[in-house]
Amino acid sequence: MPSATRQVEPLPTRKPAKPSDPVAKSTRRKRAESAALPADVLEGAPPAHQVRELRAHYDLTAAAAAELVHVTENAWRKWERGARAMDLAHWELFLIKIGARKP
Repeated sequence: MPSATRQVEPLPTRKPAKPSDPVAKSTRRKRAESAALPADVLEGAPPAHQVRELRAHYDLTAAAAAELVHVTENAWRKWERGARAMDLAHWELFLIKIGARKP
């Protein structure tokens, strides 16, 4: 009795964006521009000292604050050190969760 073999089609692969693609160019440009700006210049990004002071004011540990906004403790600590800028969405979520008004 002959064995029936089933042929499996390979999954389609995604082609990388062409360098001439205007969307890819603008995305690369935006990344380069945002990386060049300091955190306190970015609109909506709170300064590191403000993140740290507000967390301490509400007697939260870094781990508890990170859990409130659904990020890792490591990410939270980077925001407090100023190594990374906290994005506006996480900042506003933190303010909502602790019941603070936007400063």
